[in-house]
Amino acid sequence: DTIHTIADAPTFEQSRSPTPLHPAVHSLSPTGDITPKNLYSAFSSPTAGLLMCWQYSGSNSKSAAELNHLWSFIQDPEFDTTLHTSFSHDRERKLIEKYLQDDLNPFKANHGWRTSSVPVLLPKEKRKWKSEFDPAIPVLTVDGVHHRDIIDIIISVFEDPISSSFHMTPFEQYWKISETRTVQVFGEAFSSPTCLDAHREVNALPRDQGDDLERMVTPLMLWSDAMHLANFGDASLWPIYLFFGNQSKYTRGKPTAAACHHVTYIPTVSAYLQLFQTRD
Repeated sequence: DTIHTIADAPTFEQSRSPTPLHPAVHSLSPTGDITPKNLYSAFSSPTAGLLMCWQYSGSNSKSAAELNHLWSFIQDPEFDTTLHTSFSHDRERKLIEKYLQDDLNPFKANHGWRTSSVPVLLPKEKRKWKSEFDPAIPVLTVDGVHHRDIIDIIISVFEDPISSSFHMTPFEQYWKISETRTVQVFGEAFSSPTCLDAHREVNALPRDQGDDLERMVTPLMLWSDAMHLANFGDASLWPIYLFFGNQSKYTRGKPTAAACHHVTYIPTVSAYLQLFQTRD
């Protein structure tokens, strides 16, 4: 059972009860407005929502492990077996699309999501400019950049009970090989020299009178890579996502831990470039 304490990939054989769905509800909702009661409000019923969740979770090829995963959805208290004859994948997909256009979806403004345009300065053949503020520089405006404020994410995570498992104070780890030899161990962000130095620097700063609050450092780890959204076609997404270094890497490695926080969704720029070249 050791492997399940550090990883829970859908391709692993499940020897114990799978993690409930509801604790991961708030992964996209920093305000916590989404609760188990309205989690499936985008669908015709909680049963339909559970089936759609199974369809779009786990691996692309539904293996034996995925079949076991389906059983965990069927066992959910919200699942009603009497509705199986009225389920329609096409209907539920259309309901999702309609839901995403509504202000009730998790990307609404009071959940911290914003939509902005980003100007990108472009080079031009045989032209030079003295500064980036020259109005003659061609500018490509990329619309539809969905993003969240990192401060909002930090606040929401540390207000969540999961933060009780975070390592707030960095420390050094050593392995005593023998009586004469000791080796420092580097395995976590919160025990790294950089985090220790930052912790000392923050706590050495002057304090205002009456300020006795604990000071801590939050290592933020950002990644970005392309994500293919379907087995067929070229639908893709390029997210920027965030992990907290205060959290153990063994927890961050578990998909059901909801340790990955999406910060930005970057649209594909190639279409904008083609349009820009056509106009030019």
